[in-house]
Amino acid sequence: MITGLILKYLPSIIGVLALIAALAWIYEHIENEGIAKGKAKVQALWDADTKARQQAEITAVAQREKENAATAQAQTETNELLKKEHANEIANLDAKYSASQLRINTAICGKGSAGAAKAPSPSGSNEANPTTRILPEPYNTNIKQLMREADELAASCRSLQGFVKDNGLAP
Repeated sequence: MITGLILKYLPSIIGVLALIAALAWIYEHIENEGIAKGKAKVQALWDADTKARQQAEITAVAQREKENAATAQAQTETNELLKKEHANEIANLDAKYSASQLRINTAICGKGSAGAAKAPSPSGSNEANPTTRILPEPYNTNIKQLMREADELAASCRSLQGFVKDNGLAP
């Protein structure tokens, strides 16, 4: 009797099991296909985003290079102008210190030392301005050199200040 029942319902049981297996296979196939399509869609979006980002980066880099080139050109022009101004200032120093003789007030050095002979000599004083005396060598040269170095240093500092200011390195 049990065997008869089994034999009677066996084809139905096999049919139901086959139907369940077929549905499971279909479900798995649809799910795998959906996952594959989803992966492909996500990958396509990722690739499009990556390409757009790379293009934006290339454009930004090109724009920045143009800006850097313009800034470099402006700085070069500014620096050349500063160099010319500095060279002119140094040239003016050449003219200032090459022709002049340093003079000091006679109140500082007096008219002469006590007991010195008073021979007439135009080398130590200027008869047109008897209150000053020409500073003797090597003092004249040494002091003028120190004055020139101080003026050159001041000119260099002015050039550096101009460089810092004109290139936007200071407020």
